Amino acid sequence: MKTPFVLKILAKPLHLMPAKIPEFISAQVLNQVFKTERKAGELDFLESKMLIIEVIDLKLQFKFYLHRQRFAQPSKTRQANIVMSGNSLDFISLIRRQEDPDTLFFQRRLQLSGSTELGLYLKNFLDAFDIESKLPVPLNRFLIRLGIIN
Repeated sequence: MKTPFVLKILAKPLHLMPAKIPEFISAQVLNQVFKTERKAGELDFLESKMLIIEVIDLKLQFKFYLHRQRFAQPSKTRQANIVMSGNSLDFISLIRRQEDPDTLFFQRRLQLSGSTELGLYLKNFLDAFDIESKLPVPLNRFLIRLGIIN
């Protein structure tokens, strides 16, 4: 599938700024979205681990590190424990729950590399998580306007 033009336009400013800025903003959004799950210990499998999300078609990369149950920017020297990569539309399908993670991973539309055990925990967590109900209201409205979520 072809990447929607609106996503390409939205990605442009991210390419122009230092990586720390979108990573900081993304970490704050993740802290909000996963607030209940972090406090309940459901993300303990990511503690002290670095996760990289690569959006291949938009040439974007986001690095996250869970430290004391909070997402933060990792140091430059930290090695990734797991890398999840795929195209923007496949990540959107995952978020919208249009396709389950197993389908996306088995069809190699989303790929995981690094720790197999950590990847399995992450895949199972994503499969059970309803992200749309957890998004901050302004972000939810923005994604609805773009047609990314219903």
